[in-house]
Amino acid sequence: MKAIQKLFGQIESQRKSIDRLQSDRSAAQAAIDCACDHVAALTELKGQRRRLLAEAMIAKKPANTAAIDAQISNAEQLDAAARAAAATAHDALDIIEEGIRIAKAELDNLHDQLRAAVGGEILATHDAALERYVAAVATLEDCVAGMVAAERAWGRVAHVCQGPFPGRGAKVLQDLRETGLRVPYTASRLADPKVAAEYTDDYPNHWYPPAWADPLTTGFADDRCAQLVDNLIAAGVECEPLRKTQPPEPQIMVRIIRGEIYGAPSVQRAPATGEVISQTPVIFRVGDDVALDESVARRMKASRLVLIHGEDEMPESKPQTSGPVVIDASAPKEPHARQRNISMVADYRGTFHSLDMSGYE
Repeated sequence: MKAIQKLFGQIESQRKSIDRLQSDRSAAQAAIDCACDHVAALTELKGQRRRLLAEAMIAKKPANTAAIDAQISNAEQLDAAARAAAATAHDALDIIEEGIRIAKAELDNLHDQLRAAVGGEILATHDAALERYVAAVATLEDCVAGMVAAERAWGRVAHVCQGPFPGRGAKVLQDLRETGLRVPYTASRLADPKVAAEYTDDYPNHWYPPAWADPLTTGFADDRCAQLVDNLIAAGVECEPLRKTQPPEPQIMVRIIRGEIYGAPSVQRAPATGEVISQTPVIFRVGDDVALDESVARRMKASRLVLIHGEDEMPESKPQTSGPVVIDASAPKEPHARQRNISMVADYRGTFHSLDMSGYE
């Protein structure tokens, strides 16, 4: 980053040099233009002297030109000085123009260096991580070899061990060759029981992408990227800051006293592909308790739709409706907007419950 900061200093200095040269060019041009002004003044004075002589001749009197002659003499001196200055300025103008051209070329060169330095700083981060990545992958060789060897050895003593090999064995090598890196569910997103509940019961028999590499994992590398961008900004690079991942909003428990809340559908995924194979809409009704983001809960309370546990006096809950209620997901006879919204959520990942307030608008 120090190289970037140094280049920014050089660029600023070069810009100031160009500003000074452009100011000198303006002064030189003004000196050239000023010579024309003195020529016009001298011409005017000489015309006045001729009129004075003509008037004296008509009046048959001697002409008194002392004053006008003094003015003409002074104007001639000013004109000569202006012409000399204009000639010097004209010669200097070519030199200044060349100086500006050279200075701008140097500025362009500094910008090229800056672009290379910024790109180099980012690539240095990448290449350092690449070295660690290659080293980490190399360590997999011994691990994979051990797993493959175990399955092969099992096959040679099948008369003793009996049955198929119970581990991953050679399949881990096949994964690397055909599918990519895979790990047991305990090292994947399914290590979270809430996530595992979305999959069919045979999910422990399958392997998955690491939790950090799973397509459903959000915010990967955001913190590292934000740090790199912040460092570039601190060095003076114009860069849009990365919006850092915010922690989830706290949830509070509420009880519904009016209306209904449609929760995200309960989904079932195929362990082998991760695709949703079924989903069931969920609805919360009056008397049900449900955890909501605090901001949502506060808005709903203000609309007199829910009561907040620990803050409001709770009416008796309805045992038959406490908790989520599974409803018929078949298409209604008269399509309703809120039911269409449920069917649109095909890849639910969180626990947010949207409120249907269409009936109260």
